[in-house]
Amino acid sequence: MSLIDRELEQALKSVEKTWNLSLPAERWQESEQAYELELEIGSFKRREVQLQVDGGVLSVEARQERKDRNWFASQAYAELGYYHNLIALPADVDTEHISARMRGKRVYVRLPKVPRQVKSIPIQGATPAAHRLRKKSIWSKMKAWLKA
Repeated sequence: MSLIDRELEQALKSVEKTWNLSLPAERWQESEQAYELELEIGSFKRREVQLQVDGGVLSVEARQERKDRNWFASQAYAELGYYHNLIALPADVDTEHISARMRGKRVYVRLPKVPRQVKSIPIQGATPAAHRLRKKSIWSKMKAWLKA
């Protein structure tokens, strides 16, 4: 492999890492209690990954800079890896209790749902005073009808 081929191959790998061209989209799973989100973010370390929630949007960002020595060109260079993803969250996510863990090249985010609360609605009847008034008026109408 020639020097130009090696340089070109290394440049293409750097572009692929920088723009995450080979990474798949996120994977979602839903249960009654929570949503589970799995993201493949590449070779980032846990300290390089940052998650934030703003309103109904989850922001996942990772930055990586590695200084390396290029042996055949004998010069130092910096390789930058970058990942950024904005994810719209479902309306029933409890944003106060989101948790995340990282295993290998994947970040797993647990998005608990807000518990459903069934609310009973009382049915109100007429007030007792109004009920008595209605009774009197019915009796008075009946008495008037019977007398006639």
